[in-house]
Amino acid sequence: MVNRLSANITGDNAVADDITQEVFIDLYHQLQQKKKIKSMRNWLYRIAANKSINHIRKNAKWNDNEVDKIKVSTQDDESKDELIGSLRESLSKLSEHDRMLVVLYSEGLSYKEIAEVTGIRFSSIGKLLSRSIQKLRKTFKVQHDEVYTN
Repeated sequence: MVNRLSANITGDNAVADDITQEVFIDLYHQLQQKKKIKSMRNWLYRIAANKSINHIRKNAKWNDNEVDKIKVSTQDDESKDELIGSLRESLSKLSEHDRMLVVLYSEGLSYKEIAEVTGIRFSSIGKLLSRSIQKLRKTFKVQHDEVYTN
């Protein structure tokens, strides 16, 4: 769950592996200090999302929301991978805030859980998430058209 969230936010599986390790090291330290964690699942999501966003902020190529173009093959057996690549690239073009909302929602978190993880008011989650999904759809449509028209 932590690794998948980090991979979806950062778009890089190797970075996600490092972030996952950092998250569980932090968890170990929290437990060693006998600090109470109200909801383990939400705590893990929050720490993973924050570490992922911090990585993006430190990485210069993400600051301008520029992503290297994915070279896509048109072979049928790779069409699923192409679609996933296109979706990941579209997701990476969203702002950090929008990306985090979409990824948390895609992970199956409820609006209440998303509010707890992000610190956004519960009453605002629906509208913000809807806008984020609309932005993703628009970006994906543009990217998807580019992939299959080349």
